[in-house]
Amino acid sequence: MEEKTTYDSFGNELSYTDENGQTSKTSYDEETGEETETIRAVIVGTGLPMVCNENELYRQFFDGEISSFSTGSENDEATIRNTRHGFSYAYQYPGMNKVLQAAGRVIRTEQDYGCILLLDDRFLQGSYQSLFPREWFPHYTVTPETMTEHLLKFWEAHST
Repeated sequence: MEEKTTYDSFGNELSYTDENGQTSKTSYDEETGEETETIRAVIVGTGLPMVCNENELYRQFFDGEISSFSTGSENDEATIRNTRHGFSYAYQYPGMNKVLQAAGRVIRTEQDYGCILLLDDRFLQGSYQSLFPREWFPHYTVTPETMTEHLLKFWEAHST
């Protein structure tokens, strides 16, 4: 998938979709072009990077399958290697960085509020939830049947 940016008639960026399909959107007043307070993010997928030779080398290295990279210090290398966290270092952590960046477009100041929807069952796994910022707790796990109800309650509570 290729990156795509959409603009309104004022030249404001309305949405940005990266190469992994992560989309972030910003709302603007149609008359003035000013950014509005209602910002929502729907994040579909965990943002995992593509499987490629470079990422596979990282995964293999951290899984202890490759004998060495030139990291500068053998002590550092011995501490980091053989953790069996190759997938995390090569794929999961970079993917979650993208998720956190997209979510960060929703709430930028103390006055902002919004909904961040993580639409992927992998976000229910402890290995992903352990990477959530503390501000994301408590959070709701919803189903397609209960999502509308939760969203309506949230926006009713925050509409003034």
